[in-house]
Parts: sequence; C-alpha cells; structure tokens
Amino acid sequence: MINIYSKDTFEIATTMSSEQIHSALDAVVEPPKWFRWPTASSKIFQGEFSADGFKIMRIIKYRNSFLPIIEGVITPTASGKMISVTMRLHRFVGIFMLVWLSGVIIGVVTFLAAALSWKMAPLPALQVPLGMLVFGIALTSGGFWWEAKKTKPIIIKIFNKES
Repeated sequence: MINIYSKDTFEIATTMSSEQIHSALDAVVEPPKWFRWPTASSKIFQGEFSADGFKIMRIIKYRNSFLPIIEGVITPTASGKMISVTMRLHRFVGIFMLVWLSGVIIGVVTFLAAALSWKMAPLPALQVPLGMLVFGIALTSGGFWWEAKKTKPIIIKIFNKES
C-alpha cells in the first residue's frame, strides 16, 4: 500500500527517570528559531519539551520541506517511562500536498474521461498528469522517509542511554 501521508509511530521503553529524560532532551534540543546560521548550533534538534512530552525537529544545514515533526508523549510505567513518538509532516506541507495531488488526480480523471468520450488513445494525454502524480508522491514520501530513517535511531539512542 502506498502511504501518501507520511507518518511513523513507535514506542521507546526506558528506565530513565524524569530528570534524566529532561537532561537528555536539554542536551540535544534548543528553542526554535526562524532564522539560523548553518554553523551556529551545537545541538541536533530544535523545539520544545516538558515533563510529559516534546515537539521537536532536526536541525539541518539544507532545505527539506518534508522534514519530520517529532512529537513524543512520556507516560510513567512500572519499570520507568514509555515514550510514544510520532513523526509526521508539517501540517501546512501535508495540506499543500493534499490539495496539489487532488488537483492532479482531477486532471487524470478529466483526461481519462475526455479520451474515453472521444474514442482516442488516453496514453499520450495521461503522461503529464500521471507523471505529476508519481512525482508528487515520490517527492513527499522520499523527502520524509529520507529524514525519518536518519532521525529515528537518534531518538532511540537519546532515550536508551543511562546517565
């Protein structure tokens, strides 16, 4: 199945205390900034965190509109903490791609209907909208999963080390 709306969820069980989790996040997360010099930060994430969760994103030195937003919910368990992590697209990017891909799908249906009503071969007329559809899905999924595959091991490592 093709996952057009890129999203990944996973859980991390840790024996870290609340103080250790706070220290671990404080070591790698800085407050969000609108403008950033490429070499100005020694931390790898920007965002916010509290005792019961966090919302962060990786600091990168290049542009990627499909960079995952990482949200975590921290809940206590008998043996420590359970951290439920969700990596998703930025809402604006998700809405923009949904609107764009919906327009492309309408174009595909329109070309197909016109081809069938005029009794012509639909293949030449469908190449552009089908190409745009494949490109849009590949761009969204590729940009998101490229970053998500890099980010997930970092997040797991942060919460699995003992201070």
